[in-house]
Amino acid sequence: EAIQSWGTDGLSILPSGSLPPNPSEMLGSSAMKSLIEQLRGDYDKIIIDTPPLLPVTDAALISAASDGVVLVIRWGKTHRSQVATAVQALQQVNARVLGSVLNMRRLGRTEKRRYAAESPYQAETPGW
Repeated sequence: EAIQSWGTDGLSILPSGSLPPNPSEMLGSSAMKSLIEQLRGDYDKIIIDTPPLLPVTDAALISAASDGVVLVIRWGKTHRSQVATAVQALQQVNARVLGSVLNMRRLGRTEKRRYAAESPYQAETPGW
């Protein structure tokens, strides 16, 4: 009942709602594993957005029940040692690391121009 349609391309979302008093217990529960199994039967792909891995255990718990993990690394903020610690935490729960995404990288002037010229959204990005 909580699943909502988003846009016109068949995307559905399940919002998290308010923060429960015990998120780690909820995410590691058999009810959560059951929910994921039910969703696997109804959807082609399931993407679960989690809080950062290192400060809380929520992401590690849910990654153990997932088919794979994409680690998002913030350019200029996340240190190599933090990435190594995050990968170790995922390995401890037998999570399958599929790869990583480098996020928030600043573009140089030439890159901005090239991106704007190649982007189908260039009319929507004034000021570049």
